[in-house]
Formats: sequence, C-alpha cells, structure tokens
Amino acid sequence: MMTRVVSSKRFSSYTAAAAGMSSRNRLESLKPDEVYYFAFGSNMNPSVLTGRRMVQPRQSWPCCVPSHRLSFGVQGLPYSEPGFATIVEVPQQEQQQQQQQWQRQQLSPQQQQQQQQPCVHGVIHRITRREWAYVKATEGVGSKRIGYQVIPVDCHLYDGTVVQALTLQAAAASLHMGRRVLPSQRYLNLLQEGARHHQLDTGYQQWLATLQPYRPSSMQKMLGTAVSGAVLLAAAAPAVPVYVAGRAMGVLPGPERGAGLGGAQRRASQDSGLQEASTSSTQTSAVSSSSSSSSSRGVDDESSSSRDGGLLPFMSWYMNQAQSWTWFVHDAAIKPVLGSGCSNEQEA
Repeated sequence: MMTRVVSSKRFSSYTAAAAGMSSRNRLESLKPDEVYYFAFGSNMNPSVLTGRRMVQPRQSWPCCVPSHRLSFGVQGLPYSEPGFATIVEVPQQEQQQQQQQWQRQQLSPQQQQQQQQPCVHGVIHRITRREWAYVKATEGVGSKRIGYQVIPVDCHLYDGTVVQALTLQAAAASLHMGRRVLPSQRYLNLLQEGARHHQLDTGYQQWLATLQPYRPSSMQKMLGTAVSGAVLLAAAAPAVPVYVAGRAMGVLPGPERGAGLGGAQRRASQDSGLQEASTSSTQTSAVSSSSSSSSSRGVDDESSSSRDGGLLPFMSWYMNQAQSWTWFVHDAAIKPVLGSGCSNEQEA
C-alpha cells in the first residue's frame, strides 16, 4: 500500500473534514487490478463519473495536492464551454506559502479572494484498471504532445496520510494562450456539487464559490455558439469518415457507458497491462524513498499518452487543431463583433 503518515499538525485546518470520514471508508491496500485516481474536475461529481461514465469507485477520499493548483485553461468551445479543468504545478516557494495559509483559521470568502489561490483539492477514487483505461479513453488521452497526460501526484488526505495517485494534466498545446478564460456556469456547478458531495475542505469549497463563471448574453449564447460550432464542424468534417471507421473497428471510444467499454478501452487496457502491473509493486517503496525515480513512483508510462502512433493519437491531434483554429477565428473575427467568448470583459 503506497501510503505514509505525516504529522497531523500540518493538516490542522482539515480536522473537521477528517472527522467526518467514515471508518468504513478507511484507506485500504490496492488490489492487483486497481489504481488510485485523483479527480479534481467534473469527475469529482458522481453524476458524471458514475451517472454518465458508469465508473463506480470502490472507495473515495477527499484530499489536497500541495504541488499543484486548479486551472480552467483547457480549450473548449467559445460562448458555451470556454474552458475545462486541469492542474498546473506550483513553484516550491508558493507551495510553502499555501501550506501556511491553509493551516490558519479558515477565512471568509471575501478574505480568500484577497489571498493567494489555494492548492488544488479533489477526490482520490480507488477504481479498477479497466475503469481507469476507460477514463483515459473518454478524456482523450492519446498523445504525449496534446490533450491530457497521465502524471503521478502526492495526495494529502485530511487525516495526514499521503497517497500517491495518478491524475490527468493537459499538455501545453491544448491550453489557452494569452486569454483570460472562465468556466461555464454548468461546468463550475459540477465542481462545486462534487466538492460538497465528498466534503472537501470547507475553505476550498468557499473558494470555489467565489469563482466567477462565464456569463454570455442571450445574443452571445445563441449566435456565438452557433457560429463557433459551425467553424469547428467545418474544420472537423474531414475527420468524420476516419472517426466512423475507427468506431466500426473498435479502436476509438464512442458513446458507450461504463461497462460498454468498447475496443478503445480494451486496447488502452491491453497497452497498459505490463507497466501498470509493475505500478502496484513499486508504489510502496516510491513514497517512502525521497530519491525514487519517476518510473518507480508509479508513473503511468504505459498509457497511450507516451506514444504517438495509432488512430486515437491522430484523432486527438486533429481535433486539437480544429479547436485551435476555432479559437483563432474567434479572436480574429467573432470576438470583435459579439464580444469575448471566454470571459466577462466588463468584469476584467
């Protein structure tokens, strides 16, 4: 079991949340076919992870990751879903400042707005490797240059235990550059509901409540979404036959839910078999040794994010290009007419 216990004094601000953790949900050792998955975005919400994707975690725990913070920098669609969640690494000096900040007495939402953004909080899910492969497939993990990448993170449970888990971080090519991006109200609601459901730290929930969503006008919502959608569809149209063929061959993920894993998940699961099998045997020594390498820390090197061959990486690359083109058209032609499709300019 890849756990280590640290001084509970470092997590004094999480005492109330830790007290609410049921003894039935006590940390257990991973089985050979399981992984720890750290969710910080919509997959914190059971309506998405279980209701939509039919992934049913064996256990879930609230936690924080001091080394990273939340960002909504992943490219979406202008005027409807401008940005999706990812995490960005925090410099070491800022990590120390954040630790001190969240050890103090909880601040009011107004005070928190004046403080530095907290480290990211989320949920560790204990899921099967088969479910993990499906999560990766549905999140578009396919190339080491674009989309989400698999990385290991040290998750600090509120009782002081540190657990290493795998999570998804967006590559630079899939991020907004030079834009102030706000999440949609729908997407932000999913995060806030997931945080409440899993009883994340009260201070972090209050911070989430202070975040402003993107609020398009009725005209922006109608025309902006229609025009941007048309640009994206036009750019993506040449790839439709490839997608249909890939779906028919079972090598691309489709609308299957949960247990209907499809060929893409089976392929991802098969590809991940060798090194994920070694993950569970290396994780224990990894967290207890400060000199351990990234491969011994359970890095998901087997994932399709470490390769660029195959149809799924090509489709991921092509759709990324289509999205980037859509945002270029937004910046050059749509925004001057309809206003920003990713931020509330009057509040900037």
